[in-house]
Amino acid sequence: LSPYQYWQFWRSCAPADLPRYLRVYSNLPLAEIERLEAIPINDIDRARIALADAATEHFHGCAALPAIHATASAAFGSELSLGTELPTVEAVVGGWLVDLFVQIGFAKSKKEVTRVIQGGGIKLNGNVIDDPRRLIKENDFNVDGKLKISRGKAHHGVGVLRSAAGSGYL
Repeated sequence: LSPYQYWQFWRSCAPADLPRYLRVYSNLPLAEIERLEAIPINDIDRARIALADAATEHFHGCAALPAIHATASAAFGSELSLGTELPTVEAVVGGWLVDLFVQIGFAKSKKEVTRVIQGGGIKLNGNVIDDPRRLIKENDFNVDGKLKISRGKAHHGVGVLRSAAGSGYL
């Protein structure tokens, strides 16, 4: 697992597991663990992030955390930064959106992507996609030639614009 994937594993833990994981894997002082355990369920993300940071720092070192935070910010925010660890795939205007999800490894087939789209689990730039025949448009890319694709809450990637010449799509 990359440092980001490792961090994301801890960041996504079930609320019921959080107290045990904090005590076993975080190496945080007991007083800090007790403070995090007392956080209300509606604010549990703070405790999950503290666990993810502590466990990742222990395994990958504190130098990995700034890049991980930048990646998380890019995945869950609106900015797509070049320095992220998100998976990347080339994208072309006029190409099929479903192809990006297969190429990046978020699905094994176009049929699988189509089922996920029908269930509302595919996003392009944070917007739910409802058409499996959706083509990639020029205005899907930001000024840096990037777009963000997401499958569910845990899988995020970046499509990078390439020219249509020789792409096989058009």
